[in-house]
Order: sequence, then structure tokens, then C-alpha cells
Amino acid sequence: MPCDSKPFRPQQTLAERKEEVRRTVEKFARGLADGTVKAVVGPQGAIAFTGVPNSERNGVTDSCVYRRLLATGSAMARQQIARAEQLAGRRVDQKVVAGGTHGHFDSNGNVSWHKGH
Repeated sequence: MPCDSKPFRPQQTLAERKEEVRRTVEKFARGLADGTVKAVVGPQGAIAFTGVPNSERNGVTDSCVYRRLLATGSAMARQQIARAEQLAGRRVDQKVVAGGTHGHFDSNGNVSWHKGH
């Protein structure tokens, strides 16, 4: 996947990056399962996750987390994504995710949606 196909930090090997992405996605999966991470589906079909601060994301985007969770995540994590889709009244749109649309959360937990930047 693109998020683990090139090093994020100087002097980081590809193997180190792949492991870093795997650990980060596991953190999201655990959070979705225990309720500390929440998935939100936007009006255009994008997805964002709240509950993991930027300082702990290791440069892993919400779209990368989403794709990895669908491919390798726990059933509980996938169930929470399906629940977010139900609450939003729409499914995550793969084309919107691939196009880079994403959300930013403010300090009150409100999300604003942006096309890729």
C-alpha cells in the first residue's frame, strides 16, 4: 500500500516503515474495539477516525487506516466502520477515499472535510 511503500522518517528502512504502519493500524483497531477511537463517515463518503492524536499517527492517514483495516483488521473494527456508515446513512465511497478527501477534527470533536492537499 502507498502508506507503507516508502520511508516516512530519514534513515528509516522500508521494513521499519511497514512495521510502524502495522503497529499504528493495530492501535486504531484496538481503539475501535474498545470505543476510544470513533469512525466518522462524511457527507461525500469520506472516512475519518478520531481518538488517536496526530502525534501518535506516525504519518499514517485515515484512508490508509481504513484500507488496512478492511484488508487485515479485526471483525470488531470492521463492524464499527459499518456502524459509522449506518449512522451517516451512507457507505464509505472508495473513489472519494482514493481521491484524498479527508477530515480534520477540531478541539470540540467537530469534523471539517477537505479534498486532498
